[in-house]
Amino acid sequence: MHVRVELPAGPIIEYLSLCTAIAEAVHPVSARYYQGIECIVNKMVTHHVPMAPPTPNEKWPFPVEFQSVLLSEGGRTLDQLLPDRADADQMSALELPLEPGQPRQMVELAMPYRLDENDRRALQEILHNLPPLQYPISDADQAAFLDTWFRLKERPAWEPVLVTTAYVERRKAAQPAALAEHRQALQEEFKSDRIEALNGHHVPVPVLMGGSFISRQQAIAYLERRGFSYVSAELAAGAEAKDGPAAPEAERKRESKRASVGPRVREKQSPANPRAEEGDSKGARKIESSGSESSGSGASQSLANNSSVTAGKVARLKRVMELTGLGRSSIYNRMDEGSKHYDSTFPRSFKLGSGEAGATGWDEDAVKSWVAAQAAARPK
Repeated sequence: MHVRVELPAGPIIEYLSLCTAIAEAVHPVSARYYQGIECIVNKMVTHHVPMAPPTPNEKWPFPVEFQSVLLSEGGRTLDQLLPDRADADQMSALELPLEPGQPRQMVELAMPYRLDENDRRALQEILHNLPPLQYPISDADQAAFLDTWFRLKERPAWEPVLVTTAYVERRKAAQPAALAEHRQALQEEFKSDRIEALNGHHVPVPVLMGGSFISRQQAIAYLERRGFSYVSAELAAGAEAKDGPAAPEAERKRESKRASVGPRVREKQSPANPRAEEGDSKGARKIESSGSESSGSGASQSLANNSSVTAGKVARLKRVMELTGLGRSSIYNRMDEGSKHYDSTFPRSFKLGSGEAGATGWDEDAVKSWVAAQAAARPK
């Protein structure tokens, strides 16, 4: 299945929103996706197989139904006796030859297969001769489509399998696994410094978690490394519905231009360790925006309207306790995923040195922002 991810709008994209968009593209469930050719999800191929009848006490290892096939005196099936069929050669290729000495008994076995690129191209050529499809498909629409399909002379030798509610439910059940897979993959890329993450104040963060943002350019680079194509969500909902899907090359150029106005992160620090002492404000990162693209998220809008944001100083544990009013154990419980007090929005600590036993610190601005968010969330 062709996978095209609908990227959220804006020069930066929230980490979990990107993972959710990928999971939806890999296992789509939206009715908007299942239109036209996308309503054909598999193909049913009929094989003619020589088969000896089972003995009374013999059972097949899996439930299966066979249909006996009539053979001519020359051992040919009905399809082979109709040379005028446009797909006679294809039908012959699907049959397994009888071996000498075997009884001339043959059965029909229908098996589902995934569509490949050749199948999709064949569908595109004849789709204009078929009734339009849109999920959910009623029994009447399905019957009309299949009736027209079998009356077409120039059609593939297989039978189309149309999307059903059960098929969509299976895709929905598979989404959590895809979501977890790409969360883990992005975490690994973050640890290997292939991507950088920002918090809600557009300051680089030491931990990639919910509420973290990735630049649009880096998100696109990740999708390309995974072999996915992409389209802007607003285009998919608007212009795409009017003019059809954008060509991959045209969409790539459009996204490249869009990503070029996204945030650029550069680090200014002295050759020496910039955070060796508490309160040292050297090593602050500046995030610059070279464009002002409109975004639905507050973070994206703020980034577009501000030319630069400078990170605050490092806060040690005592300072974090003063700012939050929490004790040492309460702070670490909020960072521990195994704790019942775990808070995915709480700022994560980071090492100030290269050694395992080195001191740790927090981004003071991030801690202050967390405190402000807690105060704003309290009922009035």
